Amino acid sequence: PPVLAVAVCALQLSFWEHATAASMEILDLLVFAWCLRCLLEFRVSQKENWLFKMAFVYGLGVTNNWAMIGYFPFFLTAVIWIRGLAFFNFSFVTRTVLFGLAGLSLYLLLPIIEAASGTNDVSFWMALKTNLSNQKMFLSYYWSQRFTILLLGVSSLLPVAAMCVRWPSFDGGLNATGEAITRWLFWLLHVSFLGICLWVFFDHLLSPRVKGGGIIPFLTFYYLSAFCVGYFAGFLLVIFGREPLRPVGRPVPLTRLLNRTMLAVLLIATVAVPVALLVRNHPQMRITNGPGLKQFAALTLQSLPDKGAVVLSDNPSQLHLLEATYQFAGRKHENTLLDTASLNFPAYHKTLQSKYPKIQSQFLTLTNVGALDLVQMMERFSLKHPVYYLHPSFGYYFERFYARPHGLVYELKPYPNGVVNAPPMTTEEIAENQRFWMPLQGGTLPRIAQNAPRNNEARVLGAYYSRTINQWGVELQRRNLLKEAGEQFAVALNLNPDNVVSQINLEFNSNLRAGRVVPIIATRDLEKKLGRYGGWEGALNANGPVDELAITLQLGRIFAVGGNLRQSAQLFQRVLDLDPRSADANISMAKTLIQMGNPDRAQQITTQIRANPTQFSLTREEEVELLNAESLTRLARQDFAGGENLLLQARQRDPKDPAIVGLLADYYFRYGKNPTNALAATEQQLQLRPDNVEALWRQGILQMQIGRFDQAAATFTTFLAQRPRNQPATLNRAISFLQTGRLDEAQGDYQALAEELPTPLFSINYGLGEIAYRKKDRAEALKQYEIYLKHAPVETPEYKQVKERMDQLKSGQIL
Repeated sequence: PPVLAVAVCALQLSFWEHATAASMEILDLLVFAWCLRCLLEFRVSQKENWLFKMAFVYGLGVTNNWAMIGYFPFFLTAVIWIRGLAFFNFSFVTRTVLFGLAGLSLYLLLPIIEAASGTNDVSFWMALKTNLSNQKMFLSYYWSQRFTILLLGVSSLLPVAAMCVRWPSFDGGLNATGEAITRWLFWLLHVSFLGICLWVFFDHLLSPRVKGGGIIPFLTFYYLSAFCVGYFAGFLLVIFGREPLRPVGRPVPLTRLLNRTMLAVLLIATVAVPVALLVRNHPQMRITNGPGLKQFAALTLQSLPDKGAVVLSDNPSQLHLLEATYQFAGRKHENTLLDTASLNFPAYHKTLQSKYPKIQSQFLTLTNVGALDLVQMMERFSLKHPVYYLHPSFGYYFERFYARPHGLVYELKPYPNGVVNAPPMTTEEIAENQRFWMPLQGGTLPRIAQNAPRNNEARVLGAYYSRTINQWGVELQRRNLLKEAGEQFAVALNLNPDNVVSQINLEFNSNLRAGRVVPIIATRDLEKKLGRYGGWEGALNANGPVDELAITLQLGRIFAVGGNLRQSAQLFQRVLDLDPRSADANISMAKTLIQMGNPDRAQQITTQIRANPTQFSLTREEEVELLNAESLTRLARQDFAGGENLLLQARQRDPKDPAIVGLLADYYFRYGKNPTNALAATEQQLQLRPDNVEALWRQGILQMQIGRFDQAAATFTTFLAQRPRNQPATLNRAISFLQTGRLDEAQGDYQALAEELPTPLFSINYGLGEIAYRKKDRAEALKQYEIYLKHAPVETPEYKQVKERMDQLKSGQIL
């Protein structure tokens, strides 16, 4: 039985993958197994030391594994079940709790190191709270999936529970027939549990591997199932491995035959099940421990310069893989590897300064790192170093740089002055990339696609390749190489069937090749796939860029709202390349050009639309947007009166149109020199549409600007009734309360914000300091002002005022 249990566990695919990779999950499983061992040792020896060891190790396990929290009720129940009433002994419970707390003290290690390192502004409590919050998030998610967890427990937790029950003897109390039936039903139950536990290792639809989606391995479920396999196989071996006797001592022939049959089945299963698992999983094991990941890393390495490059990635895993490849090859690399997500944290820059001393002056020493700081840092890097991205991406770096594909990686090059679009790829560059992909698509990639449904490593590699190939297909499609682009989209979709972007691109490519420049029809399947990524940002990050008429227009608007104006203009231009008569795209392009500081080009577009009404056939909504673009063009060209007259004439024609009145209010608001007119127009807009939250927001801001703080507080209260927990609105209401002397209400808003925000906001500390100062709470005022001075920009009158007040508070001149 132990051999069978070990064999089925070792040959299960998820267990094999993590065991051969020495992953964190396998370490967590080792801790879990040790705790289970302690429990069983106590059951045999009744020595309390085993429970104290278990409590300590269990506490250690909880700090790194959220699943240990979920298993706690089961372990506690097991201890009470085994120990009985002796569990409720004060001395025993106290010592057990203390040992558990000693293990849980590991929670404090990383926050202490973080706070003592001095590399960032993260406090001990903030680091501890972040760790606990992450575990709470995991537990909350899986509590919402508790039905799935219970379903998985049928092959693990339920058999364990059956093992723990002390079943009564079936001898006596019944007639011989009743005893025989009861006994055989009991044995049949054990046979059923053994069958279920063995079945789960073949990864059927209800197995932990399938339900985990390749993300959560659920190794503890497999371990418990293997544990049960050993127990039930041993139990049945004891039952059927002996000679049955009549009361007078003579063997029963029929029962002997059944026993020997069951014994033979058990012995055959001991060999056959592991062999079947090996046959089933061996191809996947070869892939897991095969050359696929090494080849991907080698191809990445091949596409990068040997030294001097700055290499960026949004995915730390790809950077770790690259680093490991350098070490495995015994090469000392001289490239700088940067995790873009971590670049927002000052502590990461301090770490980089130590890691790359030759270029340490290039990294930032700011207490607050913003997007503009990072872009400027990358521009400085690009003056002396080639800059590369490991995968397709988008965002603020791509406002200053365009990406040129080189196999699996992308070289970032600064845009020439005065242009919106990147220079087109040369014939040589296209040929270079075609030469890179052709041999891969002839052999390696089809094998990955074939194995991806069952193998996690193949699935991950398929997703990596799919994203890059999809991006290459978009490059080809935008060069009007439609046949070649379609082939790439098909390969990308084959590698990753969940690549919703490739699916969209392939369908739109089919339309283009058929001469139909029309949007694709969104199906329920597409919407379901998109929903898995949580929206377009997640889908683009995971799958690469999209090239479809309607979605490109939609993404252009999203990029514009996010301040990525160049990328927004490029998307609108792509729509216009496909459909020059799109009024929506033309107007959106004009508005984006205004924001980019090119009102002359924007006016050319709006004039062209006005001059060709039949060509563009504007809807009412597009008429309003065109009017907005025309007025903003004049405002950008310093012709305030011209834009105002356009909007006043439009309002005169439609005085009760809330959209027109809203444009006028927004125009005054943008101009910023006449808040009274802006407020009057906003109030008129709210009379026509009281539920307009944008108008409510504008009204509150304008009321604050002209000093009507009591009205502003009421406006933001109304706003928050429609948009609860909106942090900017809560902050503005707190400021308004403070300005009107409503200190308790202001304090409530400030404290609510301080609890919600993950990082401190100096304006909150300023407000709390002012409240404490006015309430004559000297200690609290000093505390809040000190935090404010630590985070606030230095060169401001407010900073100087707080510094002077703090000096006075310390010297006792005031309060």
